Amino acid sequence: SRGLGDVYKRQVINFMPTKSQRLYKDPIIEKLISDLSVNEVKIIVNKLASFENRRSGSVDNQAAVKYIESEMAAIGLKTEIDCFKKKKCNVYGRLEGLKTPQDIIIIEAHIDSVGKSYAGADDNASGIAGLLMIARRIVKSSPDKSFIFFATNGEEQGLHGAKYFVKKLAKENLLKNVKFVINMDMIGYNESNTLVDIETDKKFLDLAKWMADVTHTYTSLTPNITTPAWGSDHVPFINKDIPTLLTIEHWKTKTPCYHARCDLPDHLSYDYAVEIIKLNIAASYLKGMN
Repeated sequence: SRGLGDVYKRQVINFMPTKSQRLYKDPIIEKLISDLSVNEVKIIVNKLASFENRRSGSVDNQAAVKYIESEMAAIGLKTEIDCFKKKKCNVYGRLEGLKTPQDIIIIEAHIDSVGKSYAGADDNASGIAGLLMIARRIVKSSPDKSFIFFATNGEEQGLHGAKYFVKKLAKENLLKNVKFVINMDMIGYNESNTLVDIETDKKFLDLAKWMADVTHTYTSLTPNITTPAWGSDHVPFINKDIPTLLTIEHWKTKTPCYHARCDLPDHLSYDYAVEIIKLNIAASYLKGMN
């Protein structure tokens, strides 16, 4: 997922906010996150890891796309499989907002792995678990804005699915309607089980600081804000000046099984993943209701 590229040529900001504060704790959000469980994450992660090779374009990757679509349909979303190259497909689940349906929130995570046998649990079955679990709760909240739950493909090969979707939205004159994007990529491991990176570009630092406040209010995690954005599916949105954040395990204490054969379900910290999912449910609800 993460290629350094020219990141070192750009200004790097990395800090834990010292002035983050707790927000008003919304009882609706408290209810939405109250039934999150380790077992719910495990079921999705284990299912995706049961596909031997999720590399974009593979037979197993295509099967994973169909599995995700069926889960989205079961939640009550309007689903679409959209292929940007032969056998390489994104899948979307759409939920229409009740008051301002023209405004769009996108929650995304990538399906594909680097292709190691039965691996890719943290990268990025964990993110897809988060995507589906957030969708289950947001559907219950009847949001004002519309949501697109976006399972991307070809991330490991160059963010292909996300780049394609951004171009598609622009062509349909819908990109201007996207008000907020959350990307989840590798949310299943941290040495301390406490640190979460909130990554964006400098122009969205205030948004990242708000996300840090949400972190303190609804989770046990310690937020670390980092810029610039690099190496995952949030980048194409940020490049179009759309307010976008990546939530990811703290990069300095990331999984030792990164892009390795040992990235298996039994290596994940599921309690930690649940805390990041809580964060993203809270942020999704707050952005979807105002």
